[in-house]
Amino acid sequence: MKTLLHCLLFLVLVFLASCEKEIEKDEPLEIPDEIVGRWVNESLVAWPQQDKIISMNLEKSDVFTGSFDMLWIEEYPEENHMTVAVAAKGTFVFKSNKLIFTPTDFGSEIHPDTYEILDTTKWYTPSDPEFQLFEFFPPVEYECVGNTLVLKADDNNDGDYDDEGESLVFVREN
Repeated sequence: MKTLLHCLLFLVLVFLASCEKEIEKDEPLEIPDEIVGRWVNESLVAWPQQDKIISMNLEKSDVFTGSFDMLWIEEYPEENHMTVAVAAKGTFVFKSNKLIFTPTDFGSEIHPDTYEILDTTKWYTPSDPEFQLFEFFPPVEYECVGNTLVLKADDNNDGDYDDEGESLVFVREN
């Protein structure tokens, strides 16, 4: 009987411990200071015939919340024209060792539906139908060593970040 009680008590403790870990896993963690700053990536290879620059600014709003803005600029050599392909603003949190971005605004000098090049950057909010035409960011793992930040997303769920476009390397801009 004593052994049975010990087994039941052990099972209850295991259950409670697993519930506690599940709750902790979903709570925001403190945003690491090492990722705060302005970051630039110039090696995106989606369209090799064009030059592009992605810049990202990460700031801490408080201990558990941050704000971001991101800009993807492309140069079209034929027209000798720089175009804001996509810009985004929003907030982010750090949960389960992943950065989770929540865009509040998307902008572009290319209309997301007609692909017409506009004179200025047009901003879209969640109340605009065009907002849904932009891609949302998946949660990303990060690695930061000195002035290098790597954002990783396993887009095809194969358990690694080795496929094209699953890792973006940024360098801290001074």
